[in-house]
Amino acid sequence: MSPRYNNVIVFGPTGDIGGLVALEANRRGAKVWLAMRDITKAIGAIPAEVEKSGNFTRIQADLSDPVSTSKAISQSGAKSAYLYLVYTPDFARATLQAMRDAGVEHVVFLSSYTIGIGGLALRDISPKDSIPYAHAQVEINIEEIGFPYFTALRPGWFASNFFRAWFDDQATPPKALIVAEESVLDNITPEDIALVGGAVLVEGPSDGKETIYLYGPERLTIKDSWDIIKKVTGRDIDTSLVTPERFTELLSAKHVPNPIIEYVLASFENTKTEYLVQEYQRDVGNVEKYSGRKPTKFADYIAAHKAEWVA
Repeated sequence: MSPRYNNVIVFGPTGDIGGLVALEANRRGAKVWLAMRDITKAIGAIPAEVEKSGNFTRIQADLSDPVSTSKAISQSGAKSAYLYLVYTPDFARATLQAMRDAGVEHVVFLSSYTIGIGGLALRDISPKDSIPYAHAQVEINIEEIGFPYFTALRPGWFASNFFRAWFDDQATPPKALIVAEESVLDNITPEDIALVGGAVLVEGPSDGKETIYLYGPERLTIKDSWDIIKKVTGRDIDTSLVTPERFTELLSAKHVPNPIIEYVLASFENTKTEYLVQEYQRDVGNVEKYSGRKPTKFADYIAAHKAEWVA
């Protein structure tokens, strides 16, 4: 068993998951350092009054900059750190080494379930498979640098994708970006990912390394997911299919890199494979196992975020 951590650092708290990880770590009694490139920026997941009343401290740091990262770790004294994927040429190796040298012993990394598809070893994943490859390189770096404790969070398909990526609210009526309506997704919520992330950031892994796959409680087709969105929000949304070319064009306009778009398009066609179904059935209970709370159903997630959809 790893030690319990009462002083932790969260990189990227302005992101949906990072801020919620910080909240959960604070709820579990830890001092939480909020590592940010710009310490004046608002943190959407942490209301100002909650941040003021909780045990939070903002600290400047940039995960792409080993020097600032090392300084933040040294100043905070945190030994357990949450981080996300940063696209640097060395896949954050220099930053990770700086973290280890400054005293971090436990890393919680927001990775991806795509690493496990096909059962390939980390080093056998092709660079052509952009999403699993990038996450795998960070996991390899963490292992090779030799952190005593390492937790890899590998969530499935984010429920937030529907609004953040697959929705054109500039169209009239608003347009759902659907290329494969019968693809089946688990729709895990950022809140549930963060519950587990905050828990293991404080409590530590059960062994030296722990890999935790995280999925939503239901597997829904994309068509059924959009039907739920329309019913819960009451919005008139065009759910006719778009071509892969149009999907690519609109996601590119949202600054999503083409290799990631290509990987997502290919993945839509593989969501019903027996391998993925078996993996899902094996790990669907992990949110409750690690957080102590049942995972959120997709309809409940949309209801909780209805204000975003109707704004």
